Amino acid sequence: MDAARAEGNALLAAGDARGAEAAYSRGVALGSGDSLHLLLSNRSVARWKLGRFDLALEDAEQCVVLKPLWGKGYGRKGAALFSLGRFKEALEAYEEGVAVEKSSQALKDGRDKSRAKLQEQEEAARQADPLESFLSDINELEQAKSAGDATSAAEKTAAPPPEEVLDHVAETKGWTSSNQTERILCHNYRWLNCNPFRVLGITNEDATKQDVKKRYHKLSALVHPDKNRDDERAEEAFQEVKKAYEKIKSDERRALVAEIIRNCKRSVRETRERLLRKGLSQAELEARDGTLEEALDKEVKREFAAREHMRQKAEMNQRAYQRREREQEDLQKEYWKQVKETEEAMRETRDDRVKNWQGFTKSKKRRVT
Repeated sequence: MDAARAEGNALLAAGDARGAEAAYSRGVALGSGDSLHLLLSNRSVARWKLGRFDLALEDAEQCVVLKPLWGKGYGRKGAALFSLGRFKEALEAYEEGVAVEKSSQALKDGRDKSRAKLQEQEEAARQADPLESFLSDINELEQAKSAGDATSAAEKTAAPPPEEVLDHVAETKGWTSSNQTERILCHNYRWLNCNPFRVLGITNEDATKQDVKKRYHKLSALVHPDKNRDDERAEEAFQEVKKAYEKIKSDERRALVAEIIRNCKRSVRETRERLLRKGLSQAELEARDGTLEEALDKEVKREFAAREHMRQKAEMNQRAYQRREREQEDLQKEYWKQVKETEEAMRETRDDRVKNWQGFTKSKKRRVT
């Protein structure tokens, strides 16, 4: 894969985008690996240079799936969307990239360029429709007023965010190496542990960076394999804890996971309130879905499991895509091999065929005379 990427990079630098695309495709066809996202990213560039923006977008989206915390993948996606004229989606892609890689000037430039193009597009639409322009102006004034009021209120009441919001002593009371290993590696833990807050024993999605760090240190110390040499499950439990911490140790990723949980809880509460208004009693509701806490817990588990299922499906589709590319490449190799063998056979028999033809023409002349 690295050799194919190096070859593709050289061809791309020399201006041969088509050759670079073919080289990167050979690398992609080799299958998964640590550098697969780099091959997809670079092939996206090659396809973009060839004007094949749809394919460039496909590669960029696969790249983002494989490396969601790598800013350049979002940059490739934004560039493809921008070239397709999908400026709003391009802006969203660049903003996601800036969220995970704040120092990237290229992502910021792409974001600003997409925003300017989107505003230009919206302005053209407003000019084409005077009523839309009027309503849009009113909406902007109302938003500006609301933002100003909110800013004033925030300035009056602003306070530095707390370093910790969890009561770690009370929440971890009674924790032992054995009961925490059992909790982390319980039945169906591969699906349950898709929620990193659940793995770390955090029930409050407002947990801060310091809370997460403190809980990780507490839990990793309890289940560390060096301290539990008699428990063969300790290593796996420790890896689950480590993986969960990696998912939410950054503010951006923690905020995304917390928002997923909040949305689940909001959905459950709204559904229950709607059913109660329609005449369902509290007892009937609990008999059907359990208590509010049970319903919230089930919905959060279901959402994270569904998201993991979608991720695995995307990986499966990626493998199928790679397999099809390998098969296509094998067919092409076989085709060119047969062409080469035919040409070599023709060259080897050329002299005999010339002699046969010359002999035939001479004998024909003799018969004529």
